[in-house]
Amino acid sequence: MNPSKLPGLCSLLSYAFVGFTIELDNEAELRIQHWTTRSGGRVEGTWLCSAAMYWNCMRYVDAEGITLGELKRLARTDTNLQGMVRWRYVTIEPKCEKADRERMIRATVSGLQAREVWTPLFGKVEERWAARFGQPLVAEIRERLTYLGSRFEYDLPDSMPILHYGFQTVLAGLEKKHGSSRCARSLDTLFKWPLIALALRFEHNFPISLPLYANALRLVPPQGIPVSELPKAAGVSKEGIAMATGFIERHGYGQVVTDPGGRLKIVTLTAKGKEVKEDARSRLAKIEGGWRERFGEDTIDGLKTALYRITGDGAAATSPLFEGLKPNPTNWRANIRPPFCLPNYPLVLHRGGYPDGS
Repeated sequence: MNPSKLPGLCSLLSYAFVGFTIELDNEAELRIQHWTTRSGGRVEGTWLCSAAMYWNCMRYVDAEGITLGELKRLARTDTNLQGMVRWRYVTIEPKCEKADRERMIRATVSGLQAREVWTPLFGKVEERWAARFGQPLVAEIRERLTYLGSRFEYDLPDSMPILHYGFQTVLAGLEKKHGSSRCARSLDTLFKWPLIALALRFEHNFPISLPLYANALRLVPPQGIPVSELPKAAGVSKEGIAMATGFIERHGYGQVVTDPGGRLKIVTLTAKGKEVKEDARSRLAKIEGGWRERFGEDTIDGLKTALYRITGDGAAATSPLFEGLKPNPTNWRANIRPPFCLPNYPLVLHRGGYPDGS
């Protein structure tokens, strides 16, 4: 298998991480007492959200609580605090004379129950992958990711950050590592570290974000594409695409027009958009090439080859990952159109942290 013929490292990591997370979220839904818009007005347990909210919040918050400042320091990224309160996972001390960072955040009874469900599921899904794809392959991926993660200079968060405006990756501080004690992590965290590192490098002094390029700008051909087709082509939610096309229009990278028949909204790129799209494609390729030089060709090419054996090209028709993504009939994903593919970069939004922007 020629690594140069495979999808880029960013895409392969994204397919693997998103597939792992959706499989985990589907299982968590069966175990966590929750409510959604389909609950018929009943409000029991917590509002259903993705495992991202465990990593950036509930992992650190128990009944005794911690300060908001300590939560941000430990998570190294923001959570959706208003959402976590509204969704009944936590309570936060009212504003008073204390600085915001000194206010206490505590888990609710329902939040503690959700935390107890989430904590062991990461290992259980990895065990499923070992049974499905073979223990040697999963062990090889873990070993290669662990080595790659150990080579990063900075201490990266265990959670994919909730994306900011324009899908920008923003961390709550970035410090150099002290030792290598953080290498023994769940498989999904090992996927996150290089994805975050790629985004930080890509977005440094560049006008657009990696998620915006990977999930929207990259997919707009010279003749344009109906906006309604972008969610299917990108593997992300309609809401995520609406945010992306809105940003593209507002910043002069493209325009959304009605086709002559008056039926479809078409997004096309301006000259500025076409230029930044090509620059972005070249930039991402150069970053991967730089990693091959910095970390070793065998490290990157070996990881890509191993990942491809479980992800394929990320398409539902061909990717082995989709075997584990069939939702239970009661799952909310069973009531929406099945994805055509997986995202080329995770789209973790404030709406609930799902890796495809749902």
